[in-house]
Amino acid sequence: MSTTSANASDVGLIVQGTLIFLSACIGVLGFLVKGRLERKQKVRDSNLQIDRHLSELKLIRIRQQQAIFLGPASMHTMELWSAFWSVVPGTLNKMSNGKVNEYFNTIDFSFQTFIKGQFCEMESWVGPVVEKEMSENPTGELAVTYCSFMRRMILKCAVPLAELIQQHGGHLSQFPTPEDFKAKFPCSAKDGWLRNSYYLQTMNWTHEFCDILNEWEKGNFTVMFPKLSKYPCQITPFILMQITSLREQETKLGAANHKVQSWDVEKVGYKDTEMVESKLVLEASKEKEVQEVKKKANKKSKYAAAAGAAAGAAVVGVLS
Repeated sequence: MSTTSANASDVGLIVQGTLIFLSACIGVLGFLVKGRLERKQKVRDSNLQIDRHLSELKLIRIRQQQAIFLGPASMHTMELWSAFWSVVPGTLNKMSNGKVNEYFNTIDFSFQTFIKGQFCEMESWVGPVVEKEMSENPTGELAVTYCSFMRRMILKCAVPLAELIQQHGGHLSQFPTPEDFKAKFPCSAKDGWLRNSYYLQTMNWTHEFCDILNEWEKGNFTVMFPKLSKYPCQITPFILMQITSLREQETKLGAANHKVQSWDVEKVGYKDTEMVESKLVLEASKEKEVQEVKKKANKKSKYAAAAGAAAGAAVVGVLS
């Protein structure tokens, strides 16, 4: 009995020791797992802080680009170019008896070639024939209107735009990739300056036109448009595509909502609305028809009941 008790006691000690060892192993393993999870969490927290900090820096950069350069530049170039389309092919063309548009046809300039990026460098806004007429008669209505319009466009739009480009274009631009630029502006795909070309052309054109304005002030109207520098009409969409890119990034960062819906999407929406309305009208008309049928059925049942009652009374009278 004593031997059996000793063996049982030994087995109990072994089991107890084994359990203690296993619990110790589990404790150590749990400590290791906990430590690893905590380290991973710290890494995730650190990465989140870094991403948040980078997003804040990116947003600050976007706001600087918008406020200091691309925002004002976009407004100046839009004012200038929208005024061109409303005055030159319209008012000045009528005053020149259609000679402005005739000139545009000879150089293959139109809204379609402009919007497709197929045309950029403009040697004149009215054509050499009209320029000559204005030089020979600078006090005429056409010349006075043209000079007044161009003086306002240069001093109010082109000069501040050129100054913005000169001061901030080198470090606050949001340039597309060279490939995107070539695809968007095929007319300038082979230009050696590529994405900088429109900036340089705008500054050169503006500076030369300022010299022309000075000559006009002296009464010299020999030159009516820059001869050494061509106007890059693609400067407007070039700047607008940059400000659009910034707005998209701003929206992705959750700092603004610049969602723009295309007309095609709106038309689909209108079609969906019309479909829903027509469906509701159809359902309403069907419901109305059902109600009318029910009313007619009720009337028929009433008439049938009345007829049945009368026939029954007659039968009773006859039987009685």
